[in-house]
Amino acid sequence: MQKNEFETMVKELLPAVTEQAMEKWTQYAQELEQDGTEKECDLYDAAYVELRLVKEHQGEPAAASLFNYGCLLYTSPSPRD
Repeated sequence: MQKNEFETMVKELLPAVTEQAMEKWTQYAQELEQDGTEKECDLYDAAYVELRLVKEHQGEPAAASLFNYGCLLYTSPSPRD
């Protein structure tokens, strides 16, 4: 899916997501696309499916927290960096 579709669908799925987290996720997806690691649309697809599953099995608060704070795990430098 494309960026706009991802943003709309995630906001419908998890109304408690923050704009800051959404910006971080989309920025991360763009960086992966630019360095050839993963296509932006593939990351959006995978992230959305995972968020739906977490919401279904763990509840909306857990899924929203994962989205809002999980982006920090992906975008923060690792201790090796």
